[in-house]
Amino acid sequence: MVSRRLQDKLREGAQPFLEPGEQIQTVFATQTGPITGHVGVIVVVTDRNVVLLESSFVGGAAHPTAVRARLPHDPEQIGTLDKSVTRGKVMIGGERHRVVRGFFKEVTAGKAALAA
Repeated sequence: MVSRRLQDKLREGAQPFLEPGEQIQTVFATQTGPITGHVGVIVVVTDRNVVLLESSFVGGAAHPTAVRARLPHDPEQIGTLDKSVTRGKVMIGGERHRVVRGFFKEVTAGKAALAA
């Protein structure tokens, strides 16, 4: 589980990239692409969309830089999390993402929020 402070920083950083009135339900950081040259992505599940934000990692924390994609609020957008490895694997919007163990709970919460 990641610290509450990190969750708050991710939420705060994501807010400027959301539509007016859009409410964050959960947020977590992922990586996509090859291990070397990977792209950091912040996944924001809101009451309206799944927003993927490109991010840079500075000082051990993810900082959103641009909207990568805005996906429909649909349970199919987040696949089943494979927890069998140190960095879990999950399909998000048809793209494979790696997730550190500390964010597993948020991935599960995001999938549940989309199903509700």
